[in-house]
Amino acid sequence: MIAYAYLLGGFTAFEQVGRFQRPTLAHRVFGQTAVDDAVGKILAVLGDWGYQRRPERLVSAVCQILLP
Repeated sequence: MIAYAYLLGGFTAFEQVGRFQRPTLAHRVFGQTAVDDAVGKILAVLGDWGYQRRPERLVSAVCQILLP
C-alpha cells in the first residue's frame, strides 16, 4: 500500500505510517538490484571512512534517503 501511495500519489510522510521495513519499500519502488547497488556503494564509502557499526541500520537509513 505504501509503495502505491508513493508511486501514484507522491506520498512521503513515512513518519506517519509508523514502523515498517524501508529496504522492502525501496526494493518494491526501485527494484532490488538498483537498491542493492546503491546501498553497496554507500556502505563501501562509509567503510572506507571507518564506519563499521551496525550495517543493517545503515541499510535502512540509506533506503530512507532514496525515498525523498
